[in-house]
Amino acid sequence: MKKILLILVISFSMGFTTVNINKKLSNEQSFEVLLFNKLNEIKCNDFGTIDALLNSLDGFYMEGKSSDQTMDIYKLKSSYKKYISIGVYVEYKGFRFESISPAIYNYILKNGVYKEKFSKKDFFMLVYKIGNEEYLLKKSYHNGQSYYLVDTYCAYD
Repeated sequence: MKKILLILVISFSMGFTTVNINKKLSNEQSFEVLLFNKLNEIKCNDFGTIDALLNSLDGFYMEGKSSDQTMDIYKLKSSYKKYISIGVYVEYKGFRFESISPAIYNYILKNGVYKEKFSKKDFFMLVYKIGNEEYLLKKSYHNGQSYYLVDTYCAYD
C-alpha cells in the first residue's frame, strides 16, 4: 500500500512524465523509472530543484552529505523495503541514482552508445550516450548484493 501511495504522490507532484523504458516493468521498476526520468528532466534547473522535489516526497529523507562533501544524500525510507539512494551534486547540476534494481542501468546499456571509460584513481565508470545526454554507469557489489549506479549531470552549465 505504501508503494502505491508513494507512486501516486510522485505521479501527481511530477505531472505526466513520458516513461520510455521497457513497458513491461514491474510497479517497483516503474516507480524507479518515473523518478529517474523526472530527476533527469529537472537536473538543469536552478540549484535546489532536485532537493526540493525529494524533500516534498514523504518516502525520502535526507541522510546527510557524502563523505567527500560533494553530494547531498537522500534515501528511500526502509519501510518501503527497497533500496534507492540519490546523491544530488553540490558543486554542479546533476545527480547519482543508486538502486539494487538494474532497470535503468540495463536500459542505458542496451539503448546507449558506449563512449569511453572514465577513471579517477581506483574508481571507474563507463560513459554511455543517448541522444545529447551522457550517463556514467557502474555496477558494484557489497555483501553479496549488486548495486547499480547511474550518474548524470547538466552538460549546459
